Amino acid sequence: FAVAEYVRKNCPQQAEGVVKAADEVAKNRFLFNLRWDMERTHQPVVFGEKIDWLHQPGDDPEWVYAFNRMRFWICLGQAYALTKDEKYAEAFVSQMLHWVETVPNTPENAKAWRSIEVGLRLEYWLKAMCYFESSPAVTDEAMAVFCRSVAEQADFIMGIWNAYNLMSNWGVLANHGLFLAGMLLPPSAKTKEYTAEATRRLTEEIKMQVYRDGTHWEQSPMYHNEVLHCYLDVVWLARRAGLELPTLLLEKVEAMCRYDAYAGKPDHNEIAMGDSDEIDQRDMITRGAMLFESPLLKSRGYEIPDFDTIWDIGEEGLRRYMALVSRLPQDTDRAFADSGNFYFRSGWG
Repeated sequence: FAVAEYVRKNCPQQAEGVVKAADEVAKNRFLFNLRWDMERTHQPVVFGEKIDWLHQPGDDPEWVYAFNRMRFWICLGQAYALTKDEKYAEAFVSQMLHWVETVPNTPENAKAWRSIEVGLRLEYWLKAMCYFESSPAVTDEAMAVFCRSVAEQADFIMGIWNAYNLMSNWGVLANHGLFLAGMLLPPSAKTKEYTAEATRRLTEEIKMQVYRDGTHWEQSPMYHNEVLHCYLDVVWLARRAGLELPTLLLEKVEAMCRYDAYAGKPDHNEIAMGDSDEIDQRDMITRGAMLFESPLLKSRGYEIPDFDTIWDIGEEGLRRYMALVSRLPQDTDRAFADSGNFYFRSGWG
């Protein structure tokens, strides 16, 4: 993979870290300490030969929710791309088959089947499979189980559409997963329905949830960026597939990126308010700069794509980003009147 070579050259520490993380996952040892993990942990939970997917280490069910999103399978996939060690593909297939067998959509498994978990899981499963699909560990039988389960989860999201999902970031995270299922599963009449319905819902959601100034209405920078991540994925996949998206959706996604460009702290972290963490948000701005060919956004993004971004945008996105000029905003102050946020700074240094 050209991307793997880019990562080895430009992001060696992160490459080493993701391989170490994947080694732990392959041993059924789980720790949530990645950059955008919603529920971080500090002590690994270790299973024997078989995983209990509904295991709850303490009183807080958040661990179960995070566990059943399977963000750690992305680590397995990236480690496989970097090393070509089949143990990562074998761990992915084994864990996936076991989950499908033991965690059906039944009332006793409700913690694994909230709409937000299903939406995030669809993203991580589908992206992980893109790393592994050439591995001999992904047999025809394993791929068939995978596709059936993804379709079942997408059908679950298709059945959920209400006022709460229209207004909540949960709806965006769920329907982003539905969109990815429509775009990445083998084409069929059903996948066309997934894509069309997800596009309709995501358009209605961004219309309701994002102010004209680009601010997500919940006014949590982390929620803003979680939502933005989903829309950046949608725009990039649609562009690559030649799928036209509504102008309103595109305009608001770009506005969300501009908000990040002005609202970021001098160290580029999002402001830690409203259930947010201190996280460098330049990966969001970098992807936005590439998608919207924006010199302003590039000036507030990374000089070259970072570890997280390059895996999603690939060689094509890299070429687009590196061809962009960088130009800082002329104004240092910005009023986001719709949301009531005002940012003042002495300069862009």
